Amino acid sequence: MNLKRMLAGCAVATALVLAPMSAPSFADAAPAPTGVPAAVPLSSTPKIAKWQELQYGMFMHFGVYSVYGGYYNGHRQGMGYPEQIKAWEHIPTDDYLLKAKDLAANFDASAICKTVHDSGMKYLMITSKHHDGFAMWDTKTTDYNIVKQSNYGKDPMKELSTECNKLGVKLAFYFSIIDWTKQTPEPYGNVNPIDEDLMTTVIKPQLTELLTNYGSIAELWFDMGGPTAEQSQRMAQWVHELQPETMVNSRVWNKAGDFEVGGDNSVTTDFHMGPWESIRSIYPACWGYCSWANRDESAKSYKERELVNNLIGTVASGGQFAYNIGPKGDGTIDAFDTGVVTEVGQWMARHPDAITGARPTWYPAPNWGKVMTKGNDLYFFPELWSPGKTLTLPSVGGHVTGVTVDGTDRSLEFTQDGTTLTVTMSGENPEPNLRPVLKVTFDGAPTYVPTQTVTAVDGATISSEQFFGRASALRYSGAQAYDAYLVNKTDKALTDLTLKFSGNFDASTTYKITLGTTSIEVTGAQIEAGEVGEGLTLEPGKVTPLRLELAHPAYYANPIGLRSVSATLHVYGENAATQPPVIATDPASVSVKAGESATFTVVASGRPAATIQWYRVPKGSTEGTAIPDATSAMYTLTTTLEDDGAQFYAVATNANGSTASQRATLTVTKGSDNLALNKTASMSSVGWGGTASRAVDGNTDGVWDNGSVAHTGKQANPWWEVDLGETHPLGVVNVWNRSSSDNCQGISCDQRLHDFWVVASTERLAASFNPATAGAVDGVHMIKVDGVGGRPSAVDFEGFDARFIRVIQPTEFGEFALAEVEAFAAAAPTPDPDDQEPPVIKPLTVTANPAEDAQISGDGAFRTVTAKEGTQVTIKAEATGTPTPTLFWQIKREGSDSWAILEEENGPE
Repeated sequence: MNLKRMLAGCAVATALVLAPMSAPSFADAAPAPTGVPAAVPLSSTPKIAKWQELQYGMFMHFGVYSVYGGYYNGHRQGMGYPEQIKAWEHIPTDDYLLKAKDLAANFDASAICKTVHDSGMKYLMITSKHHDGFAMWDTKTTDYNIVKQSNYGKDPMKELSTECNKLGVKLAFYFSIIDWTKQTPEPYGNVNPIDEDLMTTVIKPQLTELLTNYGSIAELWFDMGGPTAEQSQRMAQWVHELQPETMVNSRVWNKAGDFEVGGDNSVTTDFHMGPWESIRSIYPACWGYCSWANRDESAKSYKERELVNNLIGTVASGGQFAYNIGPKGDGTIDAFDTGVVTEVGQWMARHPDAITGARPTWYPAPNWGKVMTKGNDLYFFPELWSPGKTLTLPSVGGHVTGVTVDGTDRSLEFTQDGTTLTVTMSGENPEPNLRPVLKVTFDGAPTYVPTQTVTAVDGATISSEQFFGRASALRYSGAQAYDAYLVNKTDKALTDLTLKFSGNFDASTTYKITLGTTSIEVTGAQIEAGEVGEGLTLEPGKVTPLRLELAHPAYYANPIGLRSVSATLHVYGENAATQPPVIATDPASVSVKAGESATFTVVASGRPAATIQWYRVPKGSTEGTAIPDATSAMYTLTTTLEDDGAQFYAVATNANGSTASQRATLTVTKGSDNLALNKTASMSSVGWGGTASRAVDGNTDGVWDNGSVAHTGKQANPWWEVDLGETHPLGVVNVWNRSSSDNCQGISCDQRLHDFWVVASTERLAASFNPATAGAVDGVHMIKVDGVGGRPSAVDFEGFDARFIRVIQPTEFGEFALAEVEAFAAAAPTPDPDDQEPPVIKPLTVTANPAEDAQISGDGAFRTVTAKEGTQVTIKAEATGTPTPTLFWQIKREGSDSWAILEEENGPE
């Protein structure tokens, strides 16, 4: 048998050779598909894009602390950053101000701005005010400032604004939210709560000065403190009202900023979706000047390489990089520090397009280094130079015309095999002290053709491995979006496409799906119910990106919340069968409290895709009325008690017909009587990310992993507090401990809350207030709870008038957690029987609008009204008695034998 197969094969081969005129013709190989642009684009938001173009800047910590240089009374500061020396070394303010006299004696704004410019940096960010509260500008808000307290006597911020503007260097301000002139320093955490006085008399007027008197400010870099979500929003809003183009960092807290920053000295070198910024100090233990830092010449080349690597790693991963240097107390920068940044500036000058104006790429990060792109070039940054070794980059589209050592005419060998580019290093290391740069030139802008590109013909399956999770700028939070890539290798467009996704989608979340340049929004319920995206098209001959992301995230960097995703692409084409709409998922009934939002979702299928219209049926009615602008698959409303009992349904319509969903009922109950619910909360310090607001969110379950437990840091006398907004006669306060099921190093976590005090007060207490030693205090009521906190521990304040409630645990060094704190008003006192009077209803008054459309007759408690349909009739009754009576209105409808209470009507009208 094998012999016959071999002979048959030979015969065919011979026939082809002997009869060339009859040889079959072969089609040319399909051309390689056009890839997507390799460059990660700037933000589509102009102000963000403008900020991203800055790329690299100098961070500068300069203040009274700089004069100390990390030493106090002849000894080196033992703990903490030197810019916080006043708190760590407990320096009296009078002594601190004596040092301020020597501040900035040789300050030269022109020299500083020139150093920034010559170092290749585009912006200078300087501390306008650090935690010490000492203002480094001419402020009218306090005499505790450089103009009033130093012999220098001038405004360095004004001089920097003038001089940097001459060189095209943008100015940015660091601004500490906390202020030790107004607050007790706690340098272990620096998360002091922010009171309203600080907000309105210090923070707002100081921001107004900084954003009014110093020209355009590229960035406002807030730091530390424990503001509430509302306070964070206000601070960001103040900045944007004064300068809409100014970018606000995430340390304004509570997801109120414009861009994310990581931790101190935390340099991110993996790609994250923007915008974001990494910061690092030349000496990681110091942000302000420290005289004891190692400035030996032998360390200089190490610092230069470290800076170059941090810069490349950050910008090639999509971020901004701010490098910190602390000037000396006299305002000059140490020659060693200047030498480091200027050497890197010279490296950038030798490679003018490799960093400045270049963009990160979509290519997966190679194991040999980083890649950037600008114009028609790619720039390779290999970590090591090894002659004879190769640098391989897959997924490369476009045609390479040459590879050189950047800044020279020295060519390197390369091969381009399909979408795999291989470059061979040769010769001496062109940058032996820093980082070599190779320039790869194309005949057009380089493109990206992923090796995981999925070919679509009659359809396609996109596996989870073929989706790229794009990391959020919110560190360690997961993917912000998922990208896949499709290619249509036919000669015509594939039309009428749909997608069926698989993943842990949230039914009530709206997702955005983008195929090429076309985007649609669908709910998780729609995705779970079946195919979505009818009408999508895949053009031939080019790679087309597919992205899945949140449609309307509350914060730009919020992760999508999917562990993984896969999809199936269906191609129906122009002649796809049509069908009338079918309701795949009916809206479900909803129960909420008044003031909360209620959401109804419907899923409809049909070809062509159905349009949606929502209808509302009032309680007691059978007919629905179309709700204006309610035409998406999800309808949300903010509820009132008047919505109780209303029904909602959707009608799906296409060219082949209409169909209505089942009706869903909305139940609205009276809101909680809990006075503390969602009120402003604060705490002495925050531990493990357990913010104060978690204890007033209405969730009492106490399980840490459910994200609703507040937790203090470890300190002396930790406390938590809620501001009720106004004074109330307090009754019972329930303090809910953390769940006993949580385990903390072999001990139940609920043991942390024990022997604590619940304190009610009319005014906010000092942070240092200790009920165990305070004694009697006017306007303060203190109740101790012995033993481990319960679920709940209930204390009764028996009508004591208070606005603030604080939970305090007196201890030398401790911490505690709270699941929830509930506060209820005291019951109204029962009147003395001798003072009670039975209710009396005075004669009714009745009016009609329009009056001419009604006839009113009768007197006393009886009225007869005859009116045209649509006339508004108002009935008023006045009731007297002790205690004050509550009026309930009743109605008996025609044909009914009984009276019914109108639940929502309990007033005099």
